[in-house]
Amino acid sequence: RIGLLRFLAPGGERIGVGQLLAIRPQGFRSFLLGVIVRKLTQRTVGETLLGVEILSYRPLPVVLARYNHPRDEEPDPVGPPVEAMYLPGRDQYGKSDILVLPAGDFGLKNVFNLPTRLVQFRVRINRVLRKGPDWSGLRFEVIGKKP
Repeated sequence: RIGLLRFLAPGGERIGVGQLLAIRPQGFRSFLLGVIVRKLTQRTVGETLLGVEILSYRPLPVVLARYNHPRDEEPDPVGPPVEAMYLPGRDQYGKSDILVLPAGDFGLKNVFNLPTRLVQFRVRINRVLRKGPDWSGLRFEVIGKKP
């Protein structure tokens, strides 16, 4: 398990409905992000079939820093970083972008620093879109940025 994603080997760890899965179809250079929506074990063949909904064709791993208070100038310097996945949406304005965080990292302090190559975005989580057993898919708004 790496961050929020699971990389499975034959005979590896048990998986269930609602878990995130990194998928790299044949011919693809990068991984897709999916969530298991159906699981069917074929005991006679010894195989497990998974139904997977693709959440993103371009997921990006990010490390977020949490602000103690929304009005703080800088993120909490001693707080642990939060490993997350940034899922770009289909519209060019970012209105459908999603952050996927481990379930335990989303709570009352929901303002984060989201770094990119060129700018640091200050984002506020404003809506839970989807939940899994150990993750939350969250909508956010940009409330500030600096180079």
